[in-house]
Amino acid sequence: MPKLNPLRHARICWNRQRCQSRDRGIDFNLTFEEWYKWFLDQGVDRNKPQKNAGNSWAMCRINDTGPYEIGNIYLATMRQNA
Repeated sequence: MPKLNPLRHARICWNRQRCQSRDRGIDFNLTFEEWYKWFLDQGVDRNKPQKNAGNSWAMCRINDTGPYEIGNIYLATMRQNA
């Protein structure tokens, strides 16, 4: 029986954000490990599904400019980021 990846959900979320950033023409300069640790440092475990989409946590870029990278990101709800 194959071994299940314990961070499967988080890896799916990271890959989705990375691909959506690329599709929007925004550089995404975070490895999975950096991305996951950043969220954990903010008190958010992205390996657990978020229930309320409007109040779920999002990684946002300062002034909506530049790449997704350490030093240019902050945590806000999806509603705050809209």
